[in-house]
Amino acid sequence: MQPRFCMEVGCGSGYVITSLATMLRHESSAVQYFATDINPHAVETTSATLEAHGLQAEIICTDIASGIGKRLSGMMDVIVVNPPYVPTQRKKLVIKELLPPGQEVRMVER
Repeated sequence: MQPRFCMEVGCGSGYVITSLATMLRHESSAVQYFATDINPHAVETTSATLEAHGLQAEIICTDIASGIGKRLSGMMDVIVVNPPYVPTQRKKLVIKELLPPGQEVRMVER
């Protein structure tokens, strides 16, 4: 599958979305990246991290549970989440909202 839309929920420093964009940049230039965080400082940091690596993403300062999930529902091909403070079941619910119908949630945890 060639992803078109990739999103990081809880982007923090921006290194996860930056790593994803770096890995996929040779696959396709048509991939669009989105990153969200509730913390304005994290949004600024993510922006600086992406810029330092010559990458771009739409960065949104929001709580994903506040409704952006409904706006982006079913659009995302790849969603990465790395917030250890969110219970696994809650992560699955948030991610499931954003994936196209019928696509399964695959969790990788340490």
